[in-house]
Amino acid sequence: RSLAKGCGRLPPGLGDRVLASMIVWMRATPFIGMDSEASVRKLVASDWMQQARQVTSLERKMIDTAEHVIICGYGRCGQNLARMLEREGIPYMALDLDPDRVRQAAAAGDSVVFGDAARPQALMAAGLGRASAVAITYLDVPGALKVLAAVRAHAPTVPVVVRTQDDHELAKLQRAGATAVVPETVEGSLMLASHALALVGVPMRRVIRLAQEARDARYHLLRGYFRGADDDASLEDLE
Repeated sequence: RSLAKGCGRLPPGLGDRVLASMIVWMRATPFIGMDSEASVRKLVASDWMQQARQVTSLERKMIDTAEHVIICGYGRCGQNLARMLEREGIPYMALDLDPDRVRQAAAAGDSVVFGDAARPQALMAAGLGRASAVAITYLDVPGALKVLAAVRAHAPTVPVVVRTQDDHELAKLQRAGATAVVPETVEGSLMLASHALALVGVPMRRVIRLAQEARDARYHLLRGYFRGADDDASLEDLE
């Protein structure tokens, strides 16, 4: 205070008020910190309670469901799968982390809830132990590996099919327990080749056999691909 007054930086009387304000602030700081910490704890507890309520609600909804398919991710691929399952009369439950998508789809009558499929609690609540299969439909290999770990830990006999962008992570996903891996770029090339062969007169039975042989060989017949500069397509283009 003396230094500030001596330098003439503060008008007479203002220095005392500034000093008093600083003292009050310094004394209040520990309590402000305590209040912030309490707020964080309250927020975390609220989030935990919300997740617990969602899991409980899902468990009640699925209590009488068995032989169903758990769909991890409800984007375009997940929704197309759900439509095909519905046509065959196969029940399903989808887990998705987009609240708007979940709200709209659920309002339309789809079996989808907000939930993280990478959390074992969510999978168990979705009836993992009674499921006939699990389908991971999003293009996220680290996320798929988490789901595979949870499934193999809690329901090792349940088959899991995984969607990927390409075949680069094929072996890793198979080692993690994937029953089937569907690389989109490879399947797309198979479909294109199948149509082309049919158009040039190859019998459809042979076309189907050739495509199935490639799948049975885990796409080895299609390996040896030479990459180009335009091959780094974004994941968003494949959603």
